[in-house]
Formats: sequence, structure tokens, C-alpha cells
Amino acid sequence: MSDWRVTAAARQDMEKYLPLVLPEWRETAGSSETELLLAAEEDGAPCGVLLARTDSDRYEIVSLFTEEESRGRGCASALMEAAERSAVMRGCGTLDAIYSAAEGGEEEIHKFFLLRGFAFPRGGMSVYSVPVRSLEQAYLAQLPAVSSGALEHIFSLEKLPAPAARDFAVRLGREIPAALDPALAPGNILQEYSAAYVEDNRIVSFVVFSALEGTIHLHAAYLCGSKHGAALAALLRRAYDMLAADFSQFETFTVALINSPSERLAEKLLSGSDAVRRTVFYTQKPLVQGVPALPEWGGVLARSNALVSAMAQAGFSTSLCLEPGVLPYLLWSPREGLEVSVFYRVEDEEYTVFSLTAQWEIRVRDPEDAARLAQAMEEDPGPGLLLPSDQADVFALCAVSGEGAGFLPEKSVEGFLLPFSAQAERLALLLDAPPPAR
Repeated sequence: MSDWRVTAAARQDMEKYLPLVLPEWRETAGSSETELLLAAEEDGAPCGVLLARTDSDRYEIVSLFTEEESRGRGCASALMEAAERSAVMRGCGTLDAIYSAAEGGEEEIHKFFLLRGFAFPRGGMSVYSVPVRSLEQAYLAQLPAVSSGALEHIFSLEKLPAPAARDFAVRLGREIPAALDPALAPGNILQEYSAAYVEDNRIVSFVVFSALEGTIHLHAAYLCGSKHGAALAALLRRAYDMLAADFSQFETFTVALINSPSERLAEKLLSGSDAVRRTVFYTQKPLVQGVPALPEWGGVLARSNALVSAMAQAGFSTSLCLEPGVLPYLLWSPREGLEVSVFYRVEDEEYTVFSLTAQWEIRVRDPEDAARLAQAMEEDPGPGLLLPSDQADVFALCAVSGEGAGFLPEKSVEGFLLPFSAQAERLALLLDAPPPAR
């Protein structure tokens, strides 16, 4: 087991963690206030992330990923513990999770959740995934070429003739399953690939494709009766020809299986390729409400979150750290090599009075450095005090500020944290400079 630092990623730091988010969630990660990204780091390097969708009473884990070398060492467990604490403090009654598993790999992933108190998962939609170049060996590539006569019936979904557009709007959600709505396609719709086959101003078949971080996804393939099978074949072959013209556009092709007909279609289209089937599972864990192990957690977390936002508005990046048995705290690096810990403590039983502490640990090279620091503190005092530790070469610059019920995070930043940062930077520059000549 290792000691993992789990932080709530700030929006401005999201790019650092996106490579570890599952592809289907990368485009939306961090784009909404209802999404929370927890990141686990070891020695400053990201090793795993957990993405959750949240609201007032719901906490749903949608992406959990750890680096290969971090698996089996507690990284995923640390992320799950942080997510559960966060869900409890939000007042959620359950912790929900969505995950997928390839055939043959379900048991290990199920076990991970079951050992943490989750209910036995229920299976849902399945997804086929295949490298795009492998499609050259698939049945999809063997479909008949699109004839000039068929091309006259094919229209982009965004440029449908008016009567066909009205026909589509009327039938969607009735004859045409609502799940096939182009607006529900994940990622960005590929308009040039998404098309309909129109006969007598009526849509007899249509396909919807979207793009997700290097993946081309077949969201919908609709057929109005088996007698129109040639129409669907023409739409799919047209899309394949566009893809084959430049395979480098995408790395992976995926298709969702929402019902038995779509499953049969996908199996046939991808036969002969290296397609892998993954099934999406849903599970849930009841959460015990009441007095948490650390009663101060809620108030401290609320103020810490507000402080993160205020610091971001002031142009500073901070990390919100969530560790078992420890109240939330912030890490702030005003400059390279200077890391300040910022944390709250509750000072009264009503949770209305808080103390805000900023602390920078200083390691000196020799006794002369310690003397220079002490002299600088006398000549140019600031909000912080220089405190010794039980180690002769380690000191701490520490400052404390009181906050009442009328909490204004911008005031805490401007009136306390920025002056502390300026004082710390002056001392850091002093330590960086060579000692004066004798």
C-alpha cells in the first residue's frame, strides 16, 4: 500500500488529468459545476482519477481509472473513499456507479465494487469497440458499393427536405425509439457521416455518427422494416467509404447495442474484425447519514471550496486535498518550489467561527540561513511567524486569521493569503540568494 494524495481537481488544472479520464467523458470533464474530478497523485504525478456527476441529492461515479503500475496498491480505493466522504457530506443517500467490463473481465471489476459494500450490479447497454483499420476485414467493408440511384435518396440529417424533416420530428419518440435521437449522441455529431435515406418524403432509414476523443461512434442505425435493408446498407457503406478515405482521422470505431436488433446488426457488420464487446453495469451503495467521523467536515469543506473559487478568480491554482481521517485542506504554490498549506479549523460548537491557517515549511541549509531568516523577519515583518520544529534545519512560516459567520472568501484571499504569500516569497528569495560576503 502507498500513501496517495487525493485532491479535487481545479478546473484550470483539468488538462493535467484528462488523459486518465475515459474517452467518452473527456470532452465534458470539468465543463460543468455538476461534475467533480478527484485525482490521486504519488510524488506529484497523477496516478488515477475519478469523475462523478453530482447534484443536491445524487452522486454518480462515471469514470474511474488508475495507471497500470498503480493497480493493486490502493490508488482506486483511495479515490473511492474520497468519493464516499464527499457524497456523505453532500447529504446523498446513495453512491451510484457506472462502469464497463469486457467479456471475461467482469468478475474482477464486480469484486472491486462488491467488496466496498455496493449492490450486485445490473447489466445494461453493451458496446462493441474495434480499431478502425480492422474494419477493412469486417463485413461492413464488403457491403455493396453505393449506386448513383441510391445517392439521390441520401441526405445529410442537417439538410433534410422540409417534408422529410417534419416526418422525422413526428415519428421520433413514437415509431422511432427516442434513444436514437441525434441530440443524445455522445460527443460531437459528425454531420457529414450522419444521413437519412428518404423515399416519398418519408425517412426509411438513418444513421447517426459522433466523435469522441479519437473515436468514431455509431449512435443510431434505424431501419423502417426489413424491406428497406438496402437503404441502411447504402448509408453504412457510404459512411465506411468516407472513413476509409482517411483512416488516420480516428483510432477506434464503437457502436452501442440498445436492443436485440441493434445487437444482431453490430455482430454482422463487425464480423471478421477484432471487435471487443464491453457491457455497461450499474450499481449502488447506501450511505449512512448522521454525524460523520469528523463533525467539522461539512463546514470546513464548504469554506475550502469557496476559497478555491476565490483563489482561481485571483489567478491562483490550488488543490483541494481529501485524505482519510483528516479535514480538507488546500495546497497552493505561489511560485515554483514554494508550497503553502492552507486549512480551516472550527473554533466553536455552532460551527460559525473558523480559524484559517497558512503554513510554509522551510528547510535551511545551515545555521547562517536560519539567522538570516530571523533578521529578515525583524526588519520586514508580515502576517506570519517563523516557528522552529523538532528538527534543527526545519522551520515553518505560519499565520492564522479568524473568520466569523459572515464569510467573504475574497476578503480572506486579499487581506490574508496574498500578504502571507508575499512574505513567503521574500523569504524564499533570501534563501535562494548566496550568503553575503564576509
